[in-house]
Amino acid sequence: MNQYLKVLKAATNNAISYLLAYRVDALMKLLLGLGWTAVNLITAEVLFLHTSAINGWSKPDLLALFMTFGFATEFGLLAGGYIKELETNIRKGTFDGIITKPIDSQFISVFGRPDFSALMYLTTRQIPYIYVLWSDGIETSVSSFFLYLFLLLLANIIWLAVRVLLMTINFWHQKLDNLAELQLTITEFAKYPVGIFPWPIQLVMYTAIPLAFTAFVPAEALRGNFGIGTALFTLLITIIFVLAARLLWNKALRNYTSASS
Repeated sequence: MNQYLKVLKAATNNAISYLLAYRVDALMKLLLGLGWTAVNLITAEVLFLHTSAINGWSKPDLLALFMTFGFATEFGLLAGGYIKELETNIRKGTFDGIITKPIDSQFISVFGRPDFSALMYLTTRQIPYIYVLWSDGIETSVSSFFLYLFLLLLANIIWLAVRVLLMTINFWHQKLDNLAELQLTITEFAKYPVGIFPWPIQLVMYTAIPLAFTAFVPAEALRGNFGIGTALFTLLITIIFVLAARLLWNKALRNYTSASS
């Protein structure tokens, strides 16, 4: 355990140094976060200009969904940002250096270099939502709030597990680093209520492509519509995808041919 903590400490220090070296990039992330939040806030204002609810969702409910979407994706980009470099590491042979280290290769490949610029983006993206929701007084109970936090944690794990699954495909087919961008594009559907989609798509969003758990399920729990049964099902889905990511990784390592061989 101490070995893993030392790796995380070193990775964090490197990430801070990288952030300080590229301060302009961090500033752009700050402005980008504000920009996207402004677009979503304006969209919500337009949608609820002449109505107080759409399909049972009020404006605060929709903003809570937008906020949850940000929390469920940006933490994965922050902590597990290094997995995006897997394709490059495999193609250039630098992955050989990773698998020879006396620590789990998947752990290093995922958490080896956090992206603290994502924290800048997350901060400016979420603070306006929190302020507006606090001002509007979104209604929730204490139990619903803590269930929301638990489901939000699982949402982050699921999202990151799916990202690892996609990037692991690069062991067999390189030059697929755009899989990370594909996930971001598909994940955009998660910031809308699942009920607006046809039921076959809803089924996929609850199973094969677990977009429903990214934002909708936690947001519904915050509204008091989901309980312990949903939490247990979400936990089951989380375990399935984490195990799938681990099994696929192990299979990939068995088939991996070193760049030096």
